[in-house]
Parts: sequence; C-alpha cells; structure tokens
Amino acid sequence: MNENPPRWAERVLSLLVPDRSRDGVLGDLVEEYRESQVAARGLAGANRWYVWQVAGFLWRACAVWGVMLGGLLAARDVMDLTLPTQDYRVRAAVSTYLAFSIFGTAAIHAGWRSRHALTGVVVCLGAAVIASIIGFATPAGLSVVMWSEVQRNPAAAAALRESFDVPVHAIFAIALVLGSIGGGIGRGARSVTRISLP
Repeated sequence: MNENPPRWAERVLSLLVPDRSRDGVLGDLVEEYRESQVAARGLAGANRWYVWQVAGFLWRACAVWGVMLGGLLAARDVMDLTLPTQDYRVRAAVSTYLAFSIFGTAAIHAGWRSRHALTGVVVCLGAAVIASIIGFATPAGLSVVMWSEVQRNPAAAAALRESFDVPVHAIFAIALVLGSIGGGIGRGARSVTRISLP
C-alpha cells in the first residue's frame, strides 16, 4: 500500500509552487516520500520530512516580504528613538501605507505565480510572522545597544518601551484582508487571456 504525506501539507505545497512546475514538484516530493523517506524514517519521520520540505517552500515564498515588513518596523523604531518628534502622524501614515503596499504586492505576486487566490493569504500571513519576530527583536537589540542612554534619559526609555508595542493583531488582520484581495487580483490577472487585435 502506498503511503501518502499529510493532506494539509500537500495542499499548502500546491499553493506555494508556481503553476507551471506544480505537478512536477509535487510528484517528485511524493515519490521521494514513498520510495526513500518512509523506508528510511518510518511513517512519522517521513511525515516530518515532508512538512519540513513544505516549510522550506513557505520560507522561500514569504522571506523577502517578511524581511521587508520587518525592516519597515525596525526603521520606524530606530527613527522614533533617534529622531523624536511631537507629531508622529506623518510617520505612522507613511509606515502604514508602505506596509499595505508590501502586503498587497506580495499577495498579487503570489496569486499570479500560483493561480490561487488563497496563496496570497498564506504568503501574507507567513510574512506577518517574520515581520512580527523582527518587530520584537529590534527593540530588544536596541535596548542592549542603547542601555546607557536609556538609563540616563527617561524620554529614550519611554520611546523604547513604546517600540516593544508591536501591533501583531493589526498586522495579521491586514495580512488576511490584503492577502485575500491581492491574491484574488493576482489570480484574476493571470487568468485574463490576451486579446489579439487584427
């Protein structure tokens, strides 16, 4: 009897692989899973191996976008700490619209490549996880680098505490909404056939 990898992992992988190479990639991984991994690792070990392969595809699909979003969060934190201002509205608007643009572009690109609207959601949620990790790591690193300044300057200490307040719930909500919309746009744009003019 042929063993099969976890169905959910196969589904996620089918969303992440570009349309043109989907059948080949999925077929090759299932073949490797059945012919080598089950015998060498057992069913549970082969399932872990397959999930690890899917995680690699997920990382490659999300990493650039997540690092861009995380870099945006980090840049905003550094700017708020080193260049304080009385009016943060402009900075908030710029960083928010840039984040929207990154999420939207990621989702459209993902929907276009895979021809699945749901891929936009998966890629944006993965990017949100990466960005949130960077968003928490940045103030932690800054607190080490700026320790003496934070001890002397109450305003710097307050700004640093504020930078730990990463709006994770908002990031994930935006990722879900823009991932859905952008993924649908990308899929729809890819599905439009070219019209030949006489």
